[in-house]
Amino acid sequence: MNKSQTIVFQNNSFDYLRHLAAFSVVALHIVTHLRLTETLFISYLLSYYQGVVVLFGISGFLIAASFEKCSTKKEFFIKRIKRLYPGLWGAFGVSFLLILFLYSPALDLKRILVWFSTQLTFLQFYTPDWLREYGNGTPNGSLWTIVVELQFYVLVGLFFNRLKSLTDKQWILVIGGSIACNILTKIAEAYLPHILFKLLFQTFIPYVYIFLIGVFIYINRERILPALCHYCWWIFILYTLIFTIYFLRSPVSIGHYTSIISGVFIPFITIAMAYRFGRHRIPFDISYGIYLYHMIFINVMLETNIEPKVLAAILVLVFTIGFAFVSYYFIEKPFTHIKLWGHHSLEDQKI
Repeated sequence: MNKSQTIVFQNNSFDYLRHLAAFSVVALHIVTHLRLTETLFISYLLSYYQGVVVLFGISGFLIAASFEKCSTKKEFFIKRIKRLYPGLWGAFGVSFLLILFLYSPALDLKRILVWFSTQLTFLQFYTPDWLREYGNGTPNGSLWTIVVELQFYVLVGLFFNRLKSLTDKQWILVIGGSIACNILTKIAEAYLPHILFKLLFQTFIPYVYIFLIGVFIYINRERILPALCHYCWWIFILYTLIFTIYFLRSPVSIGHYTSIISGVFIPFITIAMAYRFGRHRIPFDISYGIYLYHMIFINVMLETNIEPKVLAAILVLVFTIGFAFVSYYFIEKPFTHIKLWGHHSLEDQKI
C-alpha cells in the first residue's frame, strides 16, 4: 500500500481480528485453568499476542468512530448499552442455571439480590464468598473487562472533543502519562492494601494507554493510517524482535497486566493489519459471545472434573462456540436491530 493512498474507513478486517483476539483469550484461559502442558513456545505465543490488549486497542479506534457518528451523547450511550448488556445478561442466566445444577448453593433472598445486582449492572468482578469453591473460584472471571470498557465509554463521552484538538506533542504527553500510570500501578502493588489494589485493577487507569492509542489513530487516521499500513510488516518485525529479547532476557516485567512493549505495539499493529488486509467481513459476530461464555464452560469442566484435560478443552470450545452463536442470533442481533433513532445498520452497531 502506498503511503499517500487514501484509507476508506469501512475497508478493514476488524471482524477477523476480533474473533482471533477472542480465541486467544480462550486459549490463554484453557491452558491456565485446565493446566494443560505449557511449553516455553506456548508461553511465548500467549504473551506475544494478548487478546485483551488487542480488544482494548480496537475498542479505542471503533468507540471513537461510534461516538463521532452519533448525533448526541445519549444516542452513543444507548448504542453501547444495547451492544454490551443483552448478551451479558444472557450469559449470566446460563451461568446461574449451571451453578444451581452443579453446585447447589444455599441461597436466600439477600444472596440472590446482591449477586444479581452486581452481575447485571457494572460490578461483574465481584464474587461472593459462597461461590469461592465453585470452579476456579470466580464463575466468570474474564468479565472484569466489562467495567473497564464502561469506563472507557464514559471517558470518550466526556473528553472526545477535547482529544480531537490535541497536537501530536500533547498526545505524546497524554499517552506517556497514561503509560506512567500503568507503571505506577505495578509499583503500587507493593504498597497498597490488597483490597485497594484489587479495586485499582478494576479501574481504567492501568489500561487506558492502550485504549487511547486506538483513539489517537482514529482521530489522526487520514494522516497516520496510510503510513501504518505501508510499514506494518516492518513494525511487526520490530515488535517481534524487541518482544523476543524482552521475553527471553528480561527478569522483570515492565508494566501492569502486560508489558508496556506489547501494550504500545499491539494496538498499532492490529489497526494497521486491519486496513492492510482490506475489507473482509464475516456474516456473524460471535467474538463477544466467545468472550462471555468460555470461562463459564471452563468452570463447568473444573467442577465436573472432566478427564483427560484435552477432552475438557475440546468441550469448552464446542460449548463456547455453540452458545456464542445462540447468543448472537437470538439475543445480540435482535437487540442491535431495535430502532431508537432511525435506521442503524448492523455494521454500525458492531462498532
